[in-house]
Parts: sequence; structure tokens; C-alpha cells
Amino acid sequence: DPMSEGPGLEPPSISCGYTVDGTVAENGTIKSPGYPDNYPAYLACKWRIKAAPGKKILAAFSEFDVTASNNCDSDYVVVITGDPAVGGTSTKYCGKSPPKEIESIGDVLELELPTNQGDSCRGFSLDYTIVTKVVSCGTKTADVQFEFTSPSYPRALVNRTSQCDLTVSHDCTKPVCQLRLDLLDFKLGPPTAGDCNDDQFIVRANDPLPTLCGDNTGQHMYVDVRGRSETN
Repeated sequence: DPMSEGPGLEPPSISCGYTVDGTVAENGTIKSPGYPDNYPAYLACKWRIKAAPGKKILAAFSEFDVTASNNCDSDYVVVITGDPAVGGTSTKYCGKSPPKEIESIGDVLELELPTNQGDSCRGFSLDYTIVTKVVSCGTKTADVQFEFTSPSYPRALVNRTSQCDLTVSHDCTKPVCQLRLDLLDFKLGPPTAGDCNDDQFIVRANDPLPTLCGDNTGQHMYVDVRGRSETN
């Protein structure tokens, strides 16, 4: 076993990698061991950033210098943006060409840094920030929490007839299943004689809910969605 032949070839006893609790820290920096000096040999670091449900992670390398090799089979960094079943990717990077920007698919972003006994480089410094997922017209989402905005918000809506739809997917297996809608900023055209005949905000679920218009900023509503697979 070449890893046990004589001094200097033993794997270093460096504990590296950790989990970031994104419900506590909204942003931060992850650095390779020893950075800005060269990283050691025989690393198997794994970092995991876990955001709150309905949030996602944006990240970018401010510096990236990892031993270049064919197919990145020497030292390399793996960036895992999420579960492949929902469109996540797992990609190897080395040399001096990291991705421009990184965005997680769900609420977890993972990094891995395996190194061998050969030459090493400075490594990397990665800045990350945790943001709320924002969805708009024509989207179908299964996220636990998100912000739904009208087109070009916070700019005013264009003064013409239009329709903006959002579909929320929620295969409910439990007897109680509700959506809570918090109207953080809600200003549509006013009602006429008590009825919303012009601008309308409509929720299509089990019970007929009132059509909304006018100013409802700060209000919230609960929507019963038992037995439904999705709500529009």
C-alpha cells in the first residue's frame, strides 16, 4: 500500500468539511483547508449547505485554483446542485475554470474536494447566500414556501387585459392539508359596488373562495386543499 510507505505519505489527519445550518446563517464563505496556502494531500472533504424549506442557495467562487488534469482525475471539486430526480446536477471542476455562478435546485448545495498525493494548489474560496424562491406566471411549483410575484413586480401592471397563473403541486396524503397565502403587498384595481369586476385574484381549490381585488396588503387566507393534487 503506497499510502503507508515511510514518512510523509500518510494521509494527513485533517478533519475537513462540515454542514452549514442555513436557517441560522444567511450567507458565508467556505474555503479549502489551508487556503490561501496550498491544500494538503489525501483530502476527502464534503461541505453541505442546508437552507430552510422554500429557500435556495446562490454561490460563486471568488478564487479557484485546483490541480489541472485530464478529465479532472487528479484533484477536483464536485458541485452538487440537488437531487437529479428534480433537475439537480453533479459536476467536477479543476484547473482555474470554475462555474461562473452556482444555484441550487432545492434547499441543499453540496461541495466535495478529494485530493491525491501529487502537487497541490491554493484551492478555493466560495461565497454563498441564501434567498427565498420567487415564482411568477406560468410556473408549477412543489416548494413548501415561496414568493409569488406579478410580472415585473414591484413595477405597476401593464394597463391591458392579461392573465397570470401559478400552479401549486401538493399531493396530499394527510387528512389535513392547507395552503396559507400571506398577502405581503397586494394592490389591485378596486371593487365596483362591492364586486371585483375588473382586476381579480382567484384561488381555485375545494371551497369557493372570495375573489379578491383592491388593497389587501397584510391580510392572509387559508385554503383547504384536501384530496387535491394541485391548486391553481
